[in-house]
Amino acid sequence: MSKSISLEDLVALNDEIAGLVRAGVPLELGLAGWAGDLPGELGRLVKRLRAASEQGQSLPQFFAEHDQIPPVYKAIVSAGLRSGRLPAALESMARTARHLREVRASVGLAVIYPLVVLLIGYGLFALLGSHFLAAIAAVNESRQPGFWDKLAQLTAFGRTPWALIPPVVVILIALVWWLQTRRAMVVDAGPAGRWLSWIPIVGRVARDARTASLAEILALLVENDVPLHESVVLAAECTGDKRLRKSAVALSDSLVQGGLPNENWQRLEPFPPLLAWLVCSGGSQQSFVTMARHMAGTCRRRVALDSQWLRDYLPMWLTLAVGSLVVAGYALTIFLPFTELMEMLSGDLGPSMRIKP
Repeated sequence: MSKSISLEDLVALNDEIAGLVRAGVPLELGLAGWAGDLPGELGRLVKRLRAASEQGQSLPQFFAEHDQIPPVYKAIVSAGLRSGRLPAALESMARTARHLREVRASVGLAVIYPLVVLLIGYGLFALLGSHFLAAIAAVNESRQPGFWDKLAQLTAFGRTPWALIPPVVVILIALVWWLQTRRAMVVDAGPAGRWLSWIPIVGRVARDARTASLAEILALLVENDVPLHESVVLAAECTGDKRLRKSAVALSDSLVQGGLPNENWQRLEPFPPLLAWLVCSGGSQQSFVTMARHMAGTCRRRVALDSQWLRDYLPMWLTLAVGSLVVAGYALTIFLPFTELMEMLSGDLGPSMRIKP
């Protein structure tokens, strides 16, 4: 598979196409000057898109031939063309992509300091802990308590080259996460998207952003007289979630066969329950569009609040958690053995403990 463009590049490409379509400017003319100013993969992709437009190739045909474009973006373009409102569909996609980009940046900045603290703490643990516990074992002639004996064996690991493996693994995981979440494929709910959803609140932000996009595209399609059973499937495809699309297909089949009884719409997970109820309620077109857009707005507001929380509080909580872990590790490996040594030297442990002269 070809290398995917970045999330930032997808937002830039999306905004440019939406602006050209809204202004009524042919793509081959609008992209001609823009392509020369773009570096890297995005510049090459725009040049190919301009050439394809000059040859009369449509956007869906071009996107179908290029793996750099996420499948969810291809579905958005198809839904926008089907509704006759391509700019509106692209703007919905742009909002989702921007939310994910902002969340990724917030998490990345929040992780840097705790990661440095963790690596420094591990280094000090490996260097000081092993030598310090070895010194305690050398001072005491009698058999060490089992707990400290095992702990001394563990910290002796810091003297071997294998001690470099844990920090290297942590750094590699952080680097792979950063590179994977930079790809535009993260807007899908597939393997690349799951890299962003590992963090609980971030996963909720991604789900709410996709739900908002689902409701917006569904309202757009229904408003422009696309049949409801087709709109449900097209809108679900725009989320990139295979499980959601499977539920949408089942819901569409039920609508074709006469609709679902009200008590069965709850079985359509992961399709949003409120949206499923709205589809099955049989209301008017205007009320459906209004409710769907209200749901999309609610999800967007939740995304904004969660994104603000990530920016303001995630660095503090990560630092507190990592700092507590480091302090607990030092308490077990340094301070408790040192306290026991002091008690032993003061004679509090009784005459059974013999000290080398």
